[in-house]
Amino acid sequence: MVVVIQIMVGIVQQWIEPIFQRSDNPFSGIDITLRVEHLVSLAAPTHFLWLLFFFLSHSCLNFSAELLRFGDRHFYGDWWNAPNLITFWKNWNIPFQKWSHRHLYSQLVDRKVSPSQAELLVFLMSAALFEYLIALPLHICHLWIFLTMVLELLVAVFLGSYFHGNYGNGLVWLCLLLGPPLAVTTYFHDHYIL
Repeated sequence: MVVVIQIMVGIVQQWIEPIFQRSDNPFSGIDITLRVEHLVSLAAPTHFLWLLFFFLSHSCLNFSAELLRFGDRHFYGDWWNAPNLITFWKNWNIPFQKWSHRHLYSQLVDRKVSPSQAELLVFLMSAALFEYLIALPLHICHLWIFLTMVLELLVAVFLGSYFHGNYGNGLVWLCLLLGPPLAVTTYFHDHYIL
């Protein structure tokens, strides 16, 4: 875990911070061509940082489970092989998936909400929660994370039937490269500038 943290710090210092230093204005206030240039420059380091953060968070969960002698360590499925975004979301964070199914989805279905509407509401609530968890400590709210997750939902609904197997997995990885991790980085960009 210590080595992964050091690698993450190195990625931030070597690739992400120099891009932040080239900006004088918040992300929403810069020219569209400069904005696209920043996003393209940030895509790869942000993606590596996101993968390392996933590994770090699940290493911490396994470490805690080992200390507490917790037997069920099924924290994630094989999300990297997901043939579509729906499968990715179900395998990415199993403890949150189980919690939201038990406390949100089941409660909505018990209140006579249709299962498909309950799934949509749970997804929108999780997107809003993710937005809140990033926006609150940074004191900035642009709704970019929420909107990228909603955009991924639209991609899953409208393009999911056209992309199967390896092509569907490629679409998942493309959304991971250009989705919420990049939106999170734009929040940190604005926090860094301000």
